[in-house]
Amino acid sequence: MARIVELVAEDTAIVQLMESAVEQFDHAEVIVAGNPEDAAQLAVTQRPALVIIDSVGSDITNAAASARRIRANPETEHIPLAGLCPNVETGQRIISEGAEAFLVKPFDLEDLIALVEVYTLSARRAA
Repeated sequence: MARIVELVAEDTAIVQLMESAVEQFDHAEVIVAGNPEDAAQLAVTQRPALVIIDSVGSDITNAAASARRIRANPETEHIPLAGLCPNVETGQRIISEGAEAFLVKPFDLEDLIALVEVYTLSARRAA
């Protein structure tokens, strides 16, 4: 059974990078949400192993809204969240909104792969 990684992003380059990271695993696939409402709905219907939220610039309005919507729903509150952030300060802000982890851009593909691996493998073991 494939483990789903949900990516909340509008940036095509980030989507392509995520797909490159996830194709390393035969047990995972990427679904993309473009906004907080879609992110929350996909989290309910697809039950991803991990939701990665891309934060564009220092304005984390959409990233924070996505995290809050997912955390507010009892059906999705357990899903791990991670942020892709422009700096440590923004990463700390997304952590305060409920994320477990963040990567600072630019990041190495290996770091993204490791992040996906940790959460998809732990979700696989729990299933």
